[in-house]
Amino acid sequence: MRRLLAVVAPLVLLAGCASGGSAPSGGGAAPTRRVLVEVRGSAPEAEAFASRFLYEADERGASITDVRLAGRHLADLSTSDSDAGRDLKERYPADLYLSAEVGGCEVSTHVASMPGSVDPMTGVRTQDVIGGADTICTVTVVEAGPDGKVRRSATVNGRMAITQSTMAEGDTRLEAARDAASSAAKKLFGKKK
Repeated sequence: MRRLLAVVAPLVLLAGCASGGSAPSGGGAAPTRRVLVEVRGSAPEAEAFASRFLYEADERGASITDVRLAGRHLADLSTSDSDAGRDLKERYPADLYLSAEVGGCEVSTHVASMPGSVDPMTGVRTQDVIGGADTICTVTVVEAGPDGKVRRSATVNGRMAITQSTMAEGDTRLEAARDAASSAAKKLFGKKK
């Protein structure tokens, strides 16, 4: 048995090397190379969106290279004689280039006052004040090819609702931007793997 394994193992190894090594079985295509070029919008909300979007895309098997710090714009690709566009394609070759626009987040607050109980010590009726906030952030994500032509785009809304003022208004905007990122990733890349 050992002698048989000693003969078969090298043959299997040689057959694997002769067939091209670790090529995926079934003739699968190479994975799509994506580059996140820019995220425009208010800095805190844009950063919250970008970090969650990259995480959610990775969870769905869509690897994205983040090159936002390169200072390029998706519009650089659409002009064929643009030095910035050529530089972007040479430094960061990809099948798809992504850009996102985080619109202004709208916060609507609501407060309701209801009669409460009567304080037995003072005889004064109290009031219960119940408040909340509903925050909606609209985000548009665009995928363009190396030629700058838009392949597809998705506009999504992220939402954060609270029933008491336990979070600051800025926090609800950040959470709404993160929710929009999750929705955009799901719309563009499908379910988590």
